[in-house]
Amino acid sequence: MFLLRTPSPRLAPFVEHLWYYERVASVSTEAVLPTARMQLIVGLSEAPGAALAPLVTGVATRPVVIDTAPMRRIVGAVFRPGGAGAFLEAPCDELRDQDVELELLWGSSARDVRERLATQPSPAATLDTLDLVLRERLSMATLPGLVEASVHLLERGEAVGDIVDTTGASRSRLVRTFRRFVGTTPKRYASLARFQRAVRILSRGAQDHAELALALGYFDQAHFAHEFRRFAGRSPTAYRPRDPDEPNHVLV
Repeated sequence: MFLLRTPSPRLAPFVEHLWYYERVASVSTEAVLPTARMQLIVGLSEAPGAALAPLVTGVATRPVVIDTAPMRRIVGAVFRPGGAGAFLEAPCDELRDQDVELELLWGSSARDVRERLATQPSPAATLDTLDLVLRERLSMATLPGLVEASVHLLERGEAVGDIVDTTGASRSRLVRTFRRFVGTTPKRYASLARFQRAVRILSRGAQDHAELALALGYFDQAHFAHEFRRFAGRSPTAYRPRDPDEPNHVLV
């Protein structure tokens, strides 16, 4: 079972979606590809070897091999780029390429989060409760304008220099603000966003990698293959998603 939920209006500027997953995996480990998104993840399974403390995953810049046992029952929230900063006091770039237990970020108030979620009578109620938990922690009404504008422009393929000109911010201020709220530099974010566009297309069965490389703005197929291997740990030809609907989960 895999459920996606649109967050409530108050959370929508900061949270991309809420999700609930329940399944017995057929393999013991798998690799998760970097998405340029931070997440809150709460394991709900009480099966032996499947316990998982609530944690926040920082922006990843490389594939991460995970144990699939806690995936038997798990719930989470995917933050929009920059959105995690509305729920955390620590700068997001301090969490890059790390999984940090929620209690280290929220203190003692994090201790009852798992119990509140695990005791709900249904997946839908669990997602409702997660939405409420996040609303209780929300510390701002909107994303900083510079973050929102720069993410939008980077997703469109704009260069960092052009964003400096468009927003009027200095390059140093743009990089500093972006790292604090998004968790990485604008340049790295742009590379990850382009990598993710490639992943989504490849998961649907694209065969012509040279054509795909040019369509996505890589210099050539060799540049595409190098960047893909940098983030996926494998070549585009070796990329095999566990499921076409979950393109960022691949077999090890």
